This record gives sequence, structure tokens and C-alpha cells, in this order.
Amino acid sequence: MASSTPNILNVLIDLRPESEVDLEAGDEEDEDEDEDDMPDPSQMTHLVAINLRLAEVEFIDSTVTVWRSKIREKVAGLKSLAQQYQQKQQERSVAEAEAAWRASWVE
Repeated sequence: MASSTPNILNVLIDLRPESEVDLEAGDEEDEDEDEDDMPDPSQMTHLVAINLRLAEVEFIDSTVTVWRSKIREKVAGLKSLAQQYQQKQQERSVAEAEAAWRASWVE
């Protein structure tokens, strides 16, 4: 069944054995097909699954929150360094290609 709340999944599981479900399916073909084919609620299990990402979880311990913010700052710094490194590598490749091109014209 669809849930209006994000990150929550509601599931109903039929606990009857497959043979019993198959027999009922065969019996229902003979009867009116307009009837609701839901099994007895005592034979159903309702499961609710919650899917949260770590960023969505709030920690109660203030020291953990402080360390998480420090880690986030360091990760942001590392991403910035990685971008700068890639840019420098591209600039180096271009400079090497230009040098090779110029060297090919000098005799």
C-alpha cells in the first residue's frame, strides 16, 4: 500500500501457505469475481519499514554533533582540494601538450 509519509513503507504479508492460497484462487474463479479476495486479518502481518539516511538522523549527544560538524567541514575541504587537484592536472596536461607542440616546430 502507498504511504503518504516519505521514507516509510507499509507492507501487508499473507501468512497462509501457498497451497491454501492456490486452492482459494481456484474456488474464487467459480464464484463472483466482484468479491474482495482479502484473507482473514488474523492471517495477515502488517510491517512498517523506516528508511532514514545518516544525514537525517539527529544525535542527542552534543559531543557527537560537534564531531560530526567537524567531519563535515573536513570532507568539504577534501572535496575542494580534489577539485583543485583535478584542475591543476588538466592545466599540466595542456602545458605539456603545448611544450611538445612547440618542440616539434623547433629544429
